[in-house]
Amino acid sequence: KATVSVLNWQRCAGEGRGHWTYTMAFTVPLSNFRPYGADREIVDEQVREARPLFKVHYSRPRQHFIERHNEARMSTTDAMEHTIDYRYFQNMLYERLGAQTGVGVEHELAVQAVCASEEKKVQTPWFRKVNTAVQVKTQVVDARVKREDGDNDEAKRVAEGINRFMAGVFPKVYHNIICNDTLQLFRDDYSQLMDDDNFLGNKEDAVFTDVGNFQHHKYTKNRTVTSMDWKPGASSKVICISVGESFGGETDGTSGYMKRLALNRKVLSSLVVIWDFQDPIHPRWVLESPQEVNVVKFNPTNDNIIVGGCTNGQVVVWDLSKQMQKDRKGKKGGRDRDKDKDKDEAEAGDGGNTPKIMWKEQSKIETSHKRAVHDIAWITGNQECNFDGKLVPSGQPGSESNKMKRCWGGTESNPYVFEGVRQFITLSSDGNMFVWDLNKENMRKDKQRKLVGQGKTEHEIPWIPLIKLPLTKPDGSGDIIGLRLFLEDKSVDPYLACAVTEEGEFVNINWAPPESNNSSSNYGAEETQRMQPVKMCAGFLPDGRRVGHHGAGRCVQRHPQLQDYYLTAGDWCFKIWKVGHPIPIVCSPYIDTEVTAGCWSPTRASVVLLGTANGKIQVWDLLDRSHEPVLTQSVSQDAVTCMQFKPASEGKKHQASERTEALAVGTRIGFLHVFRLPKVMVKPKSNEKADMERYLEREVSRVKYYDMRWEKRAKELEAKNAQMQQDAALNQTAKKEGEEDDEETNPYEDPNLIEIALEEFKARLMDGEEED
Repeated sequence: KATVSVLNWQRCAGEGRGHWTYTMAFTVPLSNFRPYGADREIVDEQVREARPLFKVHYSRPRQHFIERHNEARMSTTDAMEHTIDYRYFQNMLYERLGAQTGVGVEHELAVQAVCASEEKKVQTPWFRKVNTAVQVKTQVVDARVKREDGDNDEAKRVAEGINRFMAGVFPKVYHNIICNDTLQLFRDDYSQLMDDDNFLGNKEDAVFTDVGNFQHHKYTKNRTVTSMDWKPGASSKVICISVGESFGGETDGTSGYMKRLALNRKVLSSLVVIWDFQDPIHPRWVLESPQEVNVVKFNPTNDNIIVGGCTNGQVVVWDLSKQMQKDRKGKKGGRDRDKDKDKDEAEAGDGGNTPKIMWKEQSKIETSHKRAVHDIAWITGNQECNFDGKLVPSGQPGSESNKMKRCWGGTESNPYVFEGVRQFITLSSDGNMFVWDLNKENMRKDKQRKLVGQGKTEHEIPWIPLIKLPLTKPDGSGDIIGLRLFLEDKSVDPYLACAVTEEGEFVNINWAPPESNNSSSNYGAEETQRMQPVKMCAGFLPDGRRVGHHGAGRCVQRHPQLQDYYLTAGDWCFKIWKVGHPIPIVCSPYIDTEVTAGCWSPTRASVVLLGTANGKIQVWDLLDRSHEPVLTQSVSQDAVTCMQFKPASEGKKHQASERTEALAVGTRIGFLHVFRLPKVMVKPKSNEKADMERYLEREVSRVKYYDMRWEKRAKELEAKNAQMQQDAALNQTAKKEGEEDDEETNPYEDPNLIEIALEEFKARLMDGEEED
């Protein structure tokens, strides 16, 4: 509140009566408000012009004022190619600074930038357009050889000269053509040398290109990709993956195991999803399964057949032939079919129009594996297994499967015949390895009569394994709990196989049948088989040292170019084994995270790829750096569960045009990533195979020398211990003998001698005092 007071009154001169002037004073009391820096902040936030503002003028040609643009239609593939997915990464520097100061380091900055513009003039040449015309007249040339008359001497002389010239030049030209076909004369050697200088650590050249990411919100989201397999064929762009329930990984402790125990008596349904690169949003087909599927494999020759192994030990088969025929017929509709598909997808909203295919056949649960099926391997090389376990050429009259052609609803008049690969091997953690035949009627006559005698017709015969092979350790200490299997092809030995177990052991298997004649009657008939397929189980040495992995093995794969060497990955490292050696020849140093997948590079002899639990792929080049990876690629926020290279076509695996560049990676959250590898990881270096072979041979020599030195040192230690024991025994004997000698010559053995000596001493003392 203000106070008003009149200070002075004064009458105006020369004015009329009653005119006065006065002076007033207003008194305003002080307020209790005091600013605490807010006024300065307001002043600081005021925008002051430090320079005059720039004036920007935009103009456009008048001919573009009313220009109509066509609507751009982009497919999902184009949208995928024009987008880049920047994944989340953890900034350790931000956390460290935040931990020191107590708060996160955040700054609010504003930047205003305008590109500088300049006006320049450029004079370009212009050529005047001239109308020209060219007249062409065809000339007909007779290609027939004109022979001159024999009387013309000049013609004869010319002909003889041409003949002499051709006779002298033709051998040289023919030789050069052959050499040019053998050796590439027009290849630039300097470019090849330049490529050899490249290495995987170069970030500009060694970058994984993301081709596509596949995940469906209903079928694969938040589920674990347990296995994958490419459709056969070099030009194939179809991948089949099996997804299962995600209960947490091994790194999550016992939470995943306890969740499975809670659902022990509940059936967990699983799906097998088939993706096509043409549509990264919706799966091409969805295969239904009676149980959770652990592994799936395409038939190498018939791509319409898919085989899967379940967690309850059963084997399931799907047939895609009918659905493929429907898709071929549906392609005739063209755009109308695509419009109907988009309309159905818009109405469904959850991809409900994706074709679902039921399983065609499943094995009898009583004769299947007792535990989960972990891996499947096809018997290739135009071979098949008989009842006696011998491999014979497919289609041979003596083969048992050639006698029975009916399968899966086939009849005598219209049989369902498998012309390609028909048999495969399954590996389970119950300690058994089974051989299966897609023709379920291919069984011994006694078993068939037994099943038919139980009231089943020939069309209702259950699917049972052809041969059962129990896998027990050579020392009889227990069964082989197999996880991964690799079956050799015909070029090496079709009876050889290698596996890795849950305990990290490397196992060599030879499932060749016994040579005895009466073995064919009971080979593989019962589980109590006397045959011992396991020839070596490398996990522990006799002295107790562990040479295998400290956990479950995640992969086992033979070297694609060197036949005797195998790769295994597990715990926190990878190891390279040689057949017949119980000790790994190469063992990588331990890394920070757990290894969950691994494979060889199909073209680079020295490159190994590992998938880790933190969602990264590590690339190791053993000829460049054997102590650390040369490249680390981030893939996902969760663990990598499996990965596989795209296979090359048969017969062209060693050609440069068929080099594999596509790598499929599956994660624990249901994502399928497809990467294109850089050139330095695909193109092999000069003499890389020979250098890698020499490197592995040196490691084998080192391991042998180490074993020899270990045995020699053990023998030396045994000899030293024996010598020490002998010396101790001799010392003990000498000590006893010395004690016996001392007892015989001891002058003080009589106890009265001391008293006698004391008396003599006293007597001498007394005599001395008397003399004094």
